[in-house]
Amino acid sequence: MPSMSLSLPSNHRLSAECHKPHVATPYRGKRRPLNTWPAFVEAHRDTGAFFDYLRKGRKGSVQLSQAILSELEPDTALFLYANNHEARIAFASVAMRHFQAFMDERETTFFWVTFIPGKFVVPESEAADFDPRRMQGWAHQALSGFSHLGMVELAYYTNVSALLRGHERGASWHSHHLVWGCEKATLQQRMKTLNAQSKAFLPGVEPAFAVELRPEEVIGKLLYMLKFPQSNYRCYPKKAKRFDAKTHKMISEPTGFFRQRKGELRPGEKARVCRMLEDAYLHRLAFAGGEGVPLLAAIRKDALLPYRREQSRVASRAAFSRARR
Repeated sequence: MPSMSLSLPSNHRLSAECHKPHVATPYRGKRRPLNTWPAFVEAHRDTGAFFDYLRKGRKGSVQLSQAILSELEPDTALFLYANNHEARIAFASVAMRHFQAFMDERETTFFWVTFIPGKFVVPESEAADFDPRRMQGWAHQALSGFSHLGMVELAYYTNVSALLRGHERGASWHSHHLVWGCEKATLQQRMKTLNAQSKAFLPGVEPAFAVELRPEEVIGKLLYMLKFPQSNYRCYPKKAKRFDAKTHKMISEPTGFFRQRKGELRPGEKARVCRMLEDAYLHRLAFAGGEGVPLLAAIRKDALLPYRREQSRVASRAAFSRARR
């Protein structure tokens, strides 16, 4: 981000605004998918338990640095920190408005593409140092010649010791994309080529896949790829049964492939994710190709308006102070 003289005191703590409990709408059964605007906003403002966890700072809890706590403050949303939930809402609102207008101007088929190459899975201790531009570069090459709007995201794994020796937790940096202006067969052939050339983190899982979207699904997918990570993931070896001739019993044996399950991020796990996303910005995690480039430029311009205005205000105040000396 451009330099800007907005500082927080060294003894900064989460403001009282962060501690206000949010009363979520009761929802029974599976978690509500974040593919509608009300669900997206609710999920990003239902932070009472998380901020309460940080404020109490109990023994053994995950402690965050002052820099990360500053990123969480509602009044720093204008910087578009990836850790800031209000920034997520603001950025998604702008992106949704621009993308809807973009869709209304053309008749084309949209596709949902996900890339999960295993080469970008790192131990938790290395996740904060990962450069998202590596994932972006890989995806740019993978989607060369296609128009797309994409976002780099991370998935938090809590038991990867079977696949990352010596490490219990890890982060899978991956990307989601909306792709358009192409034939389905052409895109699927590209996915096939990528899957032949690359490997996913979990054996038996393809690192690239694409699905065609109905028009009413597109904005929901856009919101999904702009969300703060909501889930933890656990991987398990797949097993197959066979008859043992020696014991005359059916036994289960690992197949060499894995499956995964996900659950809701707990407050401590969410704090760990915040560590991984320190100093990451939403407008930089977003990237695009083809017709998506000017679209993303327009989204970034509007999303950064609050920052530009504050930058101008600070500069004007500094100039006024110098003139009075």
